[in-house]
Amino acid sequence: MNRMKDIIFVIPGEHWEGVNPATNSPSLGVAYLAGMLQKNGFSCAVLDMTVSGISQNDVLEKITQEKPLAVGISVNLFNAKAGITLSRRIKEKYHNNLPVIFGGAFPTSHPEKFLTEGLADCVVIGEGEYTLLEIIRCFKEKSAGGLCEISGLAYREKDRIFYTQRRERIRDLDSLPFPAWGVFPPLSLYRTRSRKSPAAP
Repeated sequence: MNRMKDIIFVIPGEHWEGVNPATNSPSLGVAYLAGMLQKNGFSCAVLDMTVSGISQNDVLEKITQEKPLAVGISVNLFNAKAGITLSRRIKEKYHNNLPVIFGGAFPTSHPEKFLTEGLADCVVIGEGEYTLLEIIRCFKEKSAGGLCEISGLAYREKDRIFYTQRRERIRDLDSLPFPAWGVFPPLSLYRTRSRKSPAAP
């Protein structure tokens, strides 16, 4: 298989109406994850639906083109429903052969929701730089131990949910690679409200 990207990160568009678009910053967390993967020789791309104007159909087409090892979906409370819908569509389209990984504060606090409703393969719990790196290595090298040997995640196997041991927090933040902003859509698409602007439109 001619794989073009090892992982595609997707940031779904908000599902709820009324979300204030005046501030829409690129995800620092995803940028750090991408930086860690790139430092270790893995390729990645970020599809940020909040600014790029692409649909879920466009995302599925991009996945077909890039043939990644996995898809990582980063969600919060506002776009979680859209992320779950996208995950289920990925599982259906690729016949459950493409792993889906969820991450973010909301999945960390409610991992079973994304494993059951979203049919995700695993949820990264807490800081994900080293956890995700080990997951992608596991998928690429087809490790015999599988996900059960990776700390800091919840995963689904044969309709059962398992938790691995807790991963310690990263103490030396200076050891992390710089965020990989180059894999994001053009940063000019993002908007940040200035302090002089009103708090609400």
